[in-house]
Amino acid sequence: MYGIFYGSFQSLVKSRFFVWKALHGTVPGKAILAACHIPVAPICPICKGGPEDIRHLLFTCNRAREVWHALGLEELIDNALVVDRLDSVILEYILYHPTWRSPIWGGVGLQESILIACWYTWWQRREMVKGESVAGPPRTAFAIEALTANYEVSSHTSAPHEISWTKPRPGCYKLNTDVHFMIMVQVQ
Repeated sequence: MYGIFYGSFQSLVKSRFFVWKALHGTVPGKAILAACHIPVAPICPICKGGPEDIRHLLFTCNRAREVWHALGLEELIDNALVVDRLDSVILEYILYHPTWRSPIWGGVGLQESILIACWYTWWQRREMVKGESVAGPPRTAFAIEALTANYEVSSHTSAPHEISWTKPRPGCYKLNTDVHFMIMVQVQ
């Protein structure tokens, strides 16, 4: 089930690891902790509107919905939420379609964008729970777009172009202006 995940996405290692944990149900939301018999109230501390499971953390919390709306992906998320109630199935459904391309980010795949958006949304939730101030959903969407675009640009490393000597055309001469030469070894 999760074999599609390994090596098929080019995104931040943090976001890939986070989504791996989300697919396996090990992201520590309050509802998940309560299900493990840890004495915590399972209600979401951000919106107080539902149990804080992975589905709520990433997709149905009011703040997460505003971020998806600002990214222009709210309709895609709504379609995925209809597929199943189980949070890992929803996430797998979104990540399993390799032909989807992001309408916003050009060459970047939609899955990579969603990986980074899920991780960043979760990271901001953690900051909010700790009492830190975070940017609003429009600025969060811009930060996600910037992270995605910056990663896309920095991840494409090309081999340096090697400049080598080429024989000139007949009747033309080449002048060595950089005083670079190679010692020719005579084979006898």
